[in-house]
Amino acid sequence: MLLYKPGDKMRKIYIDCDGVILDSITNLCLQKEKLGLYNHIDPDEFYKFFEIADKNPVLWEEVIIKAESLNKSVEIIRSVEDYKNITILTKIHSLKEMDLKVKKLRYLCNISSPIVFVPGPFDKNEIVDATGNILIDDSEYNIKKWMEAGGVGILFNSKLSTNTDDKIKRLDYILKK
Repeated sequence: MLLYKPGDKMRKIYIDCDGVILDSITNLCLQKEKLGLYNHIDPDEFYKFFEIADKNPVLWEEVIIKAESLNKSVEIIRSVEDYKNITILTKIHSLKEMDLKVKKLRYLCNISSPIVFVPGPFDKNEIVDATGNILIDDSEYNIKKWMEAGGVGILFNSKLSTNTDDKIKRLDYILKK
C-alpha cells in the first residue's frame, strides 16, 4: 500500500501527540498514582485527575513539559516537516493542558507543524476531515473511528518489534518514505 509519495502535499498526515510524539501517558499515570488513582483504564479516574490538575497546574507540567520524545518522534518530525504535510492532532481536557502542549511542542521541541486541538468529548474525525488523510495514533479506538470516516489509520506502538504498513513503532517508517 503506497501511503505517501515524495512531494505529495495533498494528503495530510495527522500525528497524535500523547503516546506517539511524547511519552506523556507514562507521566500521566505516575502523577495519577501519586494521588491514589491507580486504575488506568477507568475514564472517570482520568477526568478526576484532569480536575485536580486544573487546580494545581504543576501536575500538568509534570505530565507534559517533562515528557520525553518517543522513539525519536520529535527529531523525525523536525527532519521532515518542511516537505511533508504534517499536522499534530491532539486531545485536550483543559486550557492549561493546551497551553503547555504549545509550549512543549513549539518552544522546547522546536516543532513548527500546525497543532489542532480536539476537545475531550469529540472524536478526531469530528474536528478534521479524515477522508483520504492519514492518522498515526496509539489509540485503536481513534484509528477505528478515523478509518470509518474514510481515512487511513496507522497504529503507533513504541514497543512493537517490527513495523508494518498499518502498525509502526517509529515515525520514520512512514514519514521518510
